[in-house]
Amino acid sequence: MFYVGIDIAKIAHEVGILDDDGKEIGKGLSFTNTEKGFGKLLDALGKVGIDAGNCIIGMEATGHYWLALYSHLTELGYKVFVVNPIQTDAFRNVATIRTAKTDSIDAFIIAGLMRFGVFSVTHMADESLIALKQLTRHRRGLVKQRTAVKNQITAIIDMVFPEYPGLFSDIFGAASKKLLSTCPTPAEIARKRTSSIGRMLHDASKGKLGQVEAEQVKETAKTSFGIGFATDALSFEIKQKIELVDFLDRQVEALERQIAKALKETGTYLESIPGIGTVFASTIVSEIGDVNRFSEPSQIIAFAGMDVPANQSGGFTGTKGHMSKRGSPPLRWALIEAADRVRIWDPYFRDYYDRMIARGKHHYVAQAAVARKLVNVIFVILKENRPYEPEPPKR
Repeated sequence: MFYVGIDIAKIAHEVGILDDDGKEIGKGLSFTNTEKGFGKLLDALGKVGIDAGNCIIGMEATGHYWLALYSHLTELGYKVFVVNPIQTDAFRNVATIRTAKTDSIDAFIIAGLMRFGVFSVTHMADESLIALKQLTRHRRGLVKQRTAVKNQITAIIDMVFPEYPGLFSDIFGAASKKLLSTCPTPAEIARKRTSSIGRMLHDASKGKLGQVEAEQVKETAKTSFGIGFATDALSFEIKQKIELVDFLDRQVEALERQIAKALKETGTYLESIPGIGTVFASTIVSEIGDVNRFSEPSQIIAFAGMDVPANQSGGFTGTKGHMSKRGSPPLRWALIEAADRVRIWDPYFRDYYDRMIARGKHHYVAQAAVARKLVNVIFVILKENRPYEPEPPKR
């Protein structure tokens, strides 16, 4: 049996090969992350008598750069394991490396891990979960971008029309956005007829707002304490940024339709939990990936970074403190936010939350506790692939 270690990088990967006795086979090899480079790897393996049936290949889970190589090797029938770089670092301290080629040292260390079998495997989720993860993370990026643009608009409004936020319950609602896209400064509003503003607000709000609100806007604009210089430039900037918000809104809406379609393909029952909608369910199931890599709910809690590290001092060990936040930020966000919805809609979680509050816990502490309890339910639903039951059957 041969043991092949591959040190993953963005442009070129390094390869190290060991036999059953730990002897290095050939010299370290470097190949590019291209079709031509992949052919070079297969040729090099073939020259020393290595094929899919007599070798074990190991590679580090470095970013996303290992995915393409993993995909092509497994398609050809090679047995490939993906290991955590932390394990490579730990093994480096005890491994004896004879090769003089510095660039290949990590590759031979990974090969040694394969030979001794002292590693835990990074499980690959199926294709539908990988696609869903890509979509949910893309949505997360778009929402962050939209929030940033809204904050920029708010900052400009605070300069040119500081009274404006008090005129609307949501300055990014349909009626307000329509007004901002047409006449965002007090001077522009003052020049516009009240009847025109009223019709604009009426149409955009579908009849909820109208002439009364228009008169209020007009009167407020006349006495605004906003700055009186560079208003043309600031007006232009607000109008463009409102267009950008509208564009991002459409992007997010289209993306959420695609996410809903992808979630359906996974066959998960997470949406059966009251309060968990498409976005939360998609993020949770895609970030967890293959649930079979977790043997108990506490491992998912740690993976999400919601575990509380123990504090040790002498002979004392305490567990009070903040979350470690060392895991997946998207998963942690989805679980915490979902917990806040679930405790509103589901009596079981609401009762647990209320008991935490009654004990004097802060809202966020109680919310985090609900999130950890929610993980237990999610774990069972994913493991057993069944809908949520408020009162599960006795087993």
